This record gives sequence, C-alpha cells and structure tokens, in this order.
Amino acid sequence: MKMSCNHRIRIHSVLLAAAGLLAATSATAADFKLRMQTDLGAIDLLMLDSVAPLTVANFMNYVNRGDYDGTFIH
Repeated sequence: MKMSCNHRIRIHSVLLAAAGLLAATSATAADFKLRMQTDLGAIDLLMLDSVAPLTVANFMNYVNRGDYDGTFIH
C-alpha cells in the first residue's frame, strides 16, 4: 500500500480545558489550543497569545478566513 505524504487539514479553535495543562505549559488564560484535524488524526497546537500576540493574531486571521481549509501538509 502506497502512503501519500499530502493530507487534507481542517483547523478548529478550541479552548484549553484542563488547568493542569495550563500549569504544565506556563500558559495564561489568554492562551488557547488550536486543533488541526487531518485525515490521519488531530494535531493540537498551543497558541501562546501571551508570548506572541501579533503572530497568533496573524495566524488566526488566516484560520478565520478559511485559508487553510482543504489544504495539504507536505
């Protein structure tokens, strides 16, 4: 069976639910987790808005516009 290296992704914004995760990562209440849903499973990304607010805002603009919907990971 040949495995393709291109995978479709969907990105969903989800709030951090576990206080333990917040403590373990030194994240603040402004930080949140972003879930990329691929055809091989989910990838969770911690968005450190308290550390890099402009970078997070820029990335979230792309997400909210749908720029990553149906794209491929190479």
